[in-house]
Amino acid sequence: MNSGSRKRPRPTEPAAGAPPVAKAPAGLAAGFARDGWVVLPGVVPPALLRGFVAQIEAELVAGGGEGERSVGAVSLEDAASWPRKNARRVVECAPAGEGAWWEHLRSSPVLGGALDELFGAEAWEMLFNEPRRPAIGAEGAGSSEGDAAAADAQAARIRHWYFPTTFPEDRNHPRARGGDDGDATPAGAPRRPVLLESLKEERKRVGQPPPHTGWQPVSRRRVRGKGWHIDAGPGFTADMVRTVRGHPFQGAVLLLLLSDHSREGGGNTCFVRGSHRWVRAKLEESEPSGITHHDLNTWAVDRMLHLIRAGKAHIVSGQPAPPDAAAADDADADSAAADDEVEVLPLLGQTGDVCIMHPWLVHSGTTNLRQEVRLMGNGMVRVRGDVFEREGCRVLQL
Repeated sequence: MNSGSRKRPRPTEPAAGAPPVAKAPAGLAAGFARDGWVVLPGVVPPALLRGFVAQIEAELVAGGGEGERSVGAVSLEDAASWPRKNARRVVECAPAGEGAWWEHLRSSPVLGGALDELFGAEAWEMLFNEPRRPAIGAEGAGSSEGDAAAADAQAARIRHWYFPTTFPEDRNHPRARGGDDGDATPAGAPRRPVLLESLKEERKRVGQPPPHTGWQPVSRRRVRGKGWHIDAGPGFTADMVRTVRGHPFQGAVLLLLLSDHSREGGGNTCFVRGSHRWVRAKLEESEPSGITHHDLNTWAVDRMLHLIRAGKAHIVSGQPAPPDAAAADDADADSAAADDEVEVLPLLGQTGDVCIMHPWLVHSGTTNLRQEVRLMGNGMVRVRGDVFEREGCRVLQL
């Protein structure tokens, strides 16, 4: 099966004597509708995870990422090569979707069952990156026309999956090494405000806090307040129009955890809990013409900045409570008012887990204050075209 195949294989059965297969959490749909994301445990086993990591390492060593997302050649195994000082800390690569680990991801009974619950059986598809077309040796290579054609082909290659690697902010800082005050977030940790001041300014004011209480949302270039965004999805450009009905390209975001995400402060993605509901309200307000992705994203960023400046955006440690009988009522609550307070929570999970994220959820990267590199894959499930024409996207109807 090639990397662009749309067909979902039959789920793989565990071998005799193998450990039991992890199951999707109870109340998955209710939690997804309430919060905007859900984490599935143990989707990819360690032996197969190594295939993804090896592909990332090969891409980073070869050139350190893609275009402006590159910092030059780096190696996960050589800390001396990692970006330092003012260099960006997030490096992206997009390897081809080839290998047994990719097919396991697509055929996982845990992930497939969860997506069936959210979208309906046989209603979704998962596409992978096609291999890059070599610029040398192809017909016309070496001529200006041939090189231009190769560059155009590469630019047109859709990144169905990309892998943002988040390197440590201060790899030699003693507080980044963890310890009794940095390994875990204590139970009952207080809420704390989302900040716009720079890391340098904050350290002048309060010193160096431990990772679990020092992380903040940031952009790819480590700027606070500019990292908030809504994912457009592979093949969907910023000038295309988004509507409340959705688009078949934008089913749900998949975040594959390729390193330990159980501790806060290690560059974890963070989510604005329930923000998919006020994005829905904005899309409803924009009907019938809709709104471009660029304008919708700009609106979401402006709203977050308004809430942060008003002191109404707070970081909450830990994971959301399991959904209960009141979850549906909570999900239906009006959260579109501009003066609502919002909660920002980190993505927490173990290596091999997969997070399913609502396509309208506002989220951001965060500072990596630990010494480990954070590895993750980011892809998007699509709604099958015939299903979308017939019934739209069920995820948006939860």
